[in-house]
Amino acid sequence: MPDICVGFVDYGFLRAAGADALQQERTSVTVNAAAVVTWFRSWAETELEGHKFLRAYWYDGAFDPSHPNYVRQRGFFDSIARTAGVQLRLGHIAEYPNPLEALIRRALENTAADLGLESAQLLDAFSRRWTFRLERQQKGVDTLIALDMVRLAQRPVLQHRNTHRRRP
Repeated sequence: MPDICVGFVDYGFLRAAGADALQQERTSVTVNAAAVVTWFRSWAETELEGHKFLRAYWYDGAFDPSHPNYVRQRGFFDSIARTAGVQLRLGHIAEYPNPLEALIRRALENTAADLGLESAQLLDAFSRRWTFRLERQQKGVDTLIALDMVRLAQRPVLQHRNTHRRRP
């Protein structure tokens, strides 16, 4: 029986690294799950000398169902989950206020005071021309990867077998 291997794909990392390599904006880059599975299969056969590729574990962070982007994202996840050879594993996405927002607003208030202007008026004018986006972070994805690696390492079918014979 051939040795078996699995692949671990952190979609957020893969997308960011791919965009950087292509010198593109991250939002303009998508990853083809079927092509990733094909690459893993080929890599297992050639680089790992005949190993059998079992599946790719695909990790990403998901919006809460109440989030406006949930439905669009869920469609993307459903297409990934339907890809043969992929097991979808989801953490979640946490959103935080941009850390620069409070600093910039405070600087504007101080500037208004220095100029003898009404700070509320200056902040209102600023807000009409500028919107701070929430910062987003994946949560739980790295933990899922580590837990899956430990869980899979404990399965006899995936444990490494020493195929080299010892010389007498």
